[in-house]
Amino acid sequence: MTCCSDVHKQFDKFANGKVQVGELPKWVHVSGKVAWYAYQGPNSELGSKGFSTFWKRFGEAKLEMFMCAVLTAMKKTNKLKC
Repeated sequence: MTCCSDVHKQFDKFANGKVQVGELPKWVHVSGKVAWYAYQGPNSELGSKGFSTFWKRFGEAKLEMFMCAVLTAMKKTNKLKC
């Protein structure tokens, strides 16, 4: 697994932003073009806020193709336990 600091370097700039479309790093083990969203918040809110935010923004993006969804959770403290 990639170290937490590496994850933050790659994904912090996308946190709570728009749905992204493209290929993810190989260490994620998801291949091909996907739609993904980097949720930043407490893990306890991932189910209640993270997923609903992703699907809302996914719908707003009006993407015309079917894609897998990958949601990356980051705690507000920016400290993930690896």
